Amino acid sequence: MSETETVTRWVNNLRPNTGTRQIYPKYLNIFCRWAALTPDELLELARKDPAETSRRLDDWRTGYCEKRGLSGKTIQISLTGIKSFLRYWLRKDVFQIDFPKWIRVTKKYFDFIPSARQVNMLLNRAPLKLQTVLQFVAYAGMRPIDVLNLEWWNIREEMVETEEGLKASKIPLKIVLRQAKTNDVYVTFLPPKGVNILETYLSAKKFTMNTDNNTRLFKYAHSEVICNLFQRIAADVIPKQSNPMKRIRTYSLRKFFRFSASRKLGESIAEYLMGHTQGALSLGPVYNGLKDLYPPAIEQLRQDYATMIPILQGSDEGIISEELIENEKRIHELENQLAKYEKGMDAVNKKLARLETLFNMR
Repeated sequence: MSETETVTRWVNNLRPNTGTRQIYPKYLNIFCRWAALTPDELLELARKDPAETSRRLDDWRTGYCEKRGLSGKTIQISLTGIKSFLRYWLRKDVFQIDFPKWIRVTKKYFDFIPSARQVNMLLNRAPLKLQTVLQFVAYAGMRPIDVLNLEWWNIREEMVETEEGLKASKIPLKIVLRQAKTNDVYVTFLPPKGVNILETYLSAKKFTMNTDNNTRLFKYAHSEVICNLFQRIAADVIPKQSNPMKRIRTYSLRKFFRFSASRKLGESIAEYLMGHTQGALSLGPVYNGLKDLYPPAIEQLRQDYATMIPILQGSDEGIISEELIENEKRIHELENQLAKYEKGMDAVNKKLARLETLFNMR
């Protein structure tokens, strides 16, 4: 069996429709390059000398991961990926390998959570395709990778064909999804602004009610593409944070949704709408039947979701003028200029102080 087949068969058996299929092979590849081993040579070493394999993994953790400042969580995920590869091929033998333990998981960065106004500004700056992807994250609480895997059947049920194109028959619009870990079905929704963006996108892409159910809504190669595009927009819209530990990324939009939903509807419903297993297990009796898509339970959830639309979209229903966006950008530019002037004045004052000292010495 070739090296490519060794990795490919393992990847094909990882959980589908999640980032695992990208993240685990990535860290396996990084470790193998660091250790100067091919994946097949790593398997052979693990079979013949589990103790040496353990030492190499420990050396990699301290000599590569920690020196490069990787967080404990990232190190933990990378080791889990390597262990998954070894377990797939070695089965019981993998338990002879002593994987590094006591990895302290601490946050290196904290996510900046935007306000509803800032979310609107970010969406308004994005081109239509990216805007449609991002609004699913911000308004439906979806993972970026799950948005990219959306197919026509996920939203088709409540869409209707009109002379103006596809329109939502109900708002908030229901989205039917599958939970990544359990494969259970769950639902989430889109508010009016999200629906407007989606309708415009579907019209631009020529979707109709006759579109094949398995047609993907988006054709981005990878979620990292979305993240990189979002970073460029965020750098232009959101002022640079004074706290270096805070960062804005695509997941900041998802945290905005979680904060908004938990604030209005409670933590359990927020967890459910985001597709978390715990949320589905802790819902109250009023939502019995959601697991089976029971219509009365869905309608109750829709009504509850509707109560948080003002929080999601802002008090002005998400309408942000271009003038306001330009003003925000101009303020940010002026703040940067002021910082540069202040830095320049500090340098001038230091030079004046030195000249004054030299003058007094004469």
